[in-house]
Amino acid sequence: MKFGYLNYGNDPNDKGRKMFVYLNQVEAEDMLQRTQDAGIDAHIEHREKTGVWLVSIPKTHFDKAFDCNAQVKAAGKSYLIADRPLRFFLLGIFFIALSIALTGAIVTAIKG
Repeated sequence: MKFGYLNYGNDPNDKGRKMFVYLNQVEAEDMLQRTQDAGIDAHIEHREKTGVWLVSIPKTHFDKAFDCNAQVKAAGKSYLIADRPLRFFLLGIFFIALSIALTGAIVTAIKG
């Protein structure tokens, strides 16, 4: 199963349930806690073969669970560039290039 923005699907064992798929245990347990706090009957399962965590919920509560899933994904959001020094270096290069471009535009406008 490929992971992207879509991390849910139908539960193959029970047609009346949907499941949310997570790659790590922390996100899966956070989803389980949020769904249970919202009053949803949720179950968690770990698949050893694929290494994924599944949180199963009833289809009737999918809208509430989808909101919980969005909160879990937002809480575990990662940066586009995960390496912090590289991220700051690239931001520095960007702002230096921007200042050079603005300086050139201002000098050209004054002279021209």
